Amino acid sequence: GHTCKFWNTDAFADFGPLRVEHEATDPLYASIPYVLIKRPQGCVGILINNPYPVFMNLAAKENIANLLDAKDNLPPTIQLGSYDGEPELFFIIGESVREVTCRLQRLCGIAPLPALWTLGYHQCRFGNRDLADLEALDAKFTEHRIPCDGLWLDIDYMDGFRVFTVTPEGFAHHAKRIRALQAKGRKIVPILDPGVKNEPGYAVFDDGSQADVFCKTCEGDLYSGFVWPGRTAFPDYSLARTREWWADHVQKFTKAYGFDGYWIDMNDPSTGSSELEDMLFNNGQDGHASYHNQYALGMQEATAAGLRQARPSQRPFVLSRSGFIGTSRYSALWTGDNWSNYRHLREGIAMSLNLSLSGVAFNGPDVPGFAGEATPELAVDWHKAGFLFPFFRNHSANTSSPQEPWRFPEPQREVIAHYIRLRYKLIPYLYSLFREHSRSGAPILRPLIYEFPEAGGAHDVIGDQFMVGSAVLQAPIVQELSFRRHVYLPPGEWFDARSGVWLAGERTLEVATNLTSTPCFIRGGSVIPMLRGEATTPAKNLAEIELHIFAQAEEGADFSLDYAFDDGETAEEQNPPVTRLGLHGRVTDGKLFIHVSSYDPSYQPLHIQFVVYDPYTEVSFEQNGERTWLNMQPSVVRLTGRPLAVLLSPLITLCAPLVQGKLSHSQ
Repeated sequence: GHTCKFWNTDAFADFGPLRVEHEATDPLYASIPYVLIKRPQGCVGILINNPYPVFMNLAAKENIANLLDAKDNLPPTIQLGSYDGEPELFFIIGESVREVTCRLQRLCGIAPLPALWTLGYHQCRFGNRDLADLEALDAKFTEHRIPCDGLWLDIDYMDGFRVFTVTPEGFAHHAKRIRALQAKGRKIVPILDPGVKNEPGYAVFDDGSQADVFCKTCEGDLYSGFVWPGRTAFPDYSLARTREWWADHVQKFTKAYGFDGYWIDMNDPSTGSSELEDMLFNNGQDGHASYHNQYALGMQEATAAGLRQARPSQRPFVLSRSGFIGTSRYSALWTGDNWSNYRHLREGIAMSLNLSLSGVAFNGPDVPGFAGEATPELAVDWHKAGFLFPFFRNHSANTSSPQEPWRFPEPQREVIAHYIRLRYKLIPYLYSLFREHSRSGAPILRPLIYEFPEAGGAHDVIGDQFMVGSAVLQAPIVQELSFRRHVYLPPGEWFDARSGVWLAGERTLEVATNLTSTPCFIRGGSVIPMLRGEATTPAKNLAEIELHIFAQAEEGADFSLDYAFDDGETAEEQNPPVTRLGLHGRVTDGKLFIHVSSYDPSYQPLHIQFVVYDPYTEVSFEQNGERTWLNMQPSVVRLTGRPLAVLLSPLITLCAPLVQGKLSHSQ
């Protein structure tokens, strides 16, 4: 029933704030011309690889003055096309959403394993202008014992909005101060815009003019846009020499200031009052539409290359507003400038799920909305919904009230802090999902039809219920002033993380929540790795973990876990050492048996504790043929509701594996 146009836009500039706040604006920031069709006999994904604007008519009615259908009762059809360019269509066939999605991801490019710190919580605001602002944020996060990995700078840190510059007064003694923040686990992420101030004497503009890397008009003149610094030139990323030029400036800027990553904005491209059609590519030979949707992709590739050149042994991190097919090879995406209201909360979930199914696994919206005013209740609901999204950033406009966690009153402040801490507790699980993605292309966020293709009820809750990996089901509150909602539980047994009650699946429940809780359910037969204790700092030791086993004592069940970790920062092409654990277990007659099937402590030895959510008559742990009976002690864990009674094992240091009766060399 919809028609779609794939043309990257700057929503606030192209549609205006009022339409963004109250209406569904289309198109938006990223263009991935892909449609996934589920049929009774399987699935097909159709991908149109065309840089020109693409359109899709998804069986929309042809109305005359909104009064009648002009199709003469023809059967519904899906029409796909492009304004120009040669058609290149990929038909991706599979038996399930899972199979087609993983094939699409492998076709377009799997996202490389991200740096561990990028999976933490990030704090940004349009108005953070210098190191003093970041130092103040660091002090507040420390005071309130809230973990935070990323401190972000928006355009005000630049000298007159000139890209690859900083304000001299705001960055005095920058090397010492930046190193001090990084020593506390805070990573510094400034913004980069493609617009280069058209100002002779400005080194970046002069260098770009000499290298002939800027977009031209049909007359052969320099194209001028009007963005933050005023009159601007735009790099022509369609040219290899331009991408190399941009990468060189990223490399120099990174080495000069020691920044940890970049977020790249305005790359839709957004050119202010200047007409886009006048902005030509390929030395002025190709029309604007030939590269418009790919403009951000070229910037992403060049920015990632510059980071790799500056720090070849480390994983680069780039976050982009706009994107195209293949974006995931170079950059994560955030869903652009959104609004602090419940409509944008609901649509943010659907948008992130769509991106996940379209080959962009590393994505997420601004929490609790960029523009407008986030009430304490909305801020809580947004953090509850987004605390396990692949990317988790608090970002706000300079016209909005500050919305760092401590800006909200109690008790909402502590609830927000809890869900941030809970994300950190689950970092080992999230990192495992990204490792799975790097092997198979499986997304992190998944609609229920991905995990439960045969469950009829899964097709009715596409938009506001979702899986995080295969184990965690979230059904957040997305309606204002609501503390109740319907939740579909797919087939199987489910652990209610709010109440600690086991529930049978394949049914729809009405669940009630309160300020502190959110509907969250763990799939029976899951083993979820978590950090030990409660996280109050950005520190993440993946060798010191709890393995939470969700299996009912009275139900016979088998479970397994493949857990692997490294130092979280060394580039994969450097072949960093990896610790790997294979675990199998079963529940029989109220007894829990845990068996280490494989173990390679190449990076670090593992120290684990087991946490179980049902009382067993016996719990045994076996490695290298030796079985130990574990004395489980009562303990308490708090997930997404009230504190839950659990049983906790003693700390176990895994011993080196035996090889032909001898200790392996790795010990």
